[in-house]
Amino acid sequence: MFSFRLEPLVKRCGTGWGIPSLALESISLPIPLLDCTGQACLGRDMSSPQNRKFFVSDDGKDKISLELTEFKTGLGSGKHQKESLAWTKGMTEWLPLSDPFWDKYEIRIHPEVDPPSPPKPGFGKWKNKLTDVQGKMAEAKEKVSNAAPSMDALKEKASSFTPSLDSMKNKLSDTLEEINAIKPIFNENGFAISDIEMEISIPPSITVIIDNQANNVDGLNKSVESFGELTKIQQMIIGTIRKISELQGVVSKSGHRVGEIEIQMGLPPSIVVHLPPV
Repeated sequence: MFSFRLEPLVKRCGTGWGIPSLALESISLPIPLLDCTGQACLGRDMSSPQNRKFFVSDDGKDKISLELTEFKTGLGSGKHQKESLAWTKGMTEWLPLSDPFWDKYEIRIHPEVDPPSPPKPGFGKWKNKLTDVQGKMAEAKEKVSNAAPSMDALKEKASSFTPSLDSMKNKLSDTLEEINAIKPIFNENGFAISDIEMEISIPPSITVIIDNQANNVDGLNKSVESFGELTKIQQMIIGTIRKISELQGVVSKSGHRVGEIEIQMGLPPSIVVHLPPV
């Protein structure tokens, strides 16, 4: 609460009397005299807040005169603070702008907004890490999507690996022709071609099943000498029979013999030997 003393200084002002000067004990701010002489007051309702004069002191020493609009503009821009003192007609003392008295003129100091509390220790760090992980996952997903071939591309690639029917026909025809050419040699020496299998795969393969009936390798070698030049397939079949027949001495000791020989001509080639009991 501010205390004040009245100084008997009264001054006539136009048609009315001025307001006595007040001096605050703590802050020496005299109450202004309102000049209403001449044309200044004609046609103006001085009781209206819009026409009312407001005096403001931000430092407790100097004071300025403002109309209501100017006053509110200063408040909005932060020029005046809640500690600033103000006075208007009808008041007996200067009051700080934080006083509820100014509410009737809609003069309000906006409350200070507390700064946001800092995040809990570690939360921001984990949040940033999670954001980084999500970003990297999205980037990896996009890379995989771009690198992964489409279904149409896979089908096209598979079709390029899968042999066509025409190529299989040609290969089968050539292979059968070469095998049939050495059938007489096999039959003369106790070797019979019992079956031929064709596996349609990538790549396709042909298996020749030879039944070893007499195991006459010596006679087979003599027949080959008089046959002439052999093809690669013929060389492979005859060479395999020669090597497998060498096992006869080993398997006969246990009461078995070299029976059917399955020679698969593919990638990779494979050989299956049947050892039936004697």
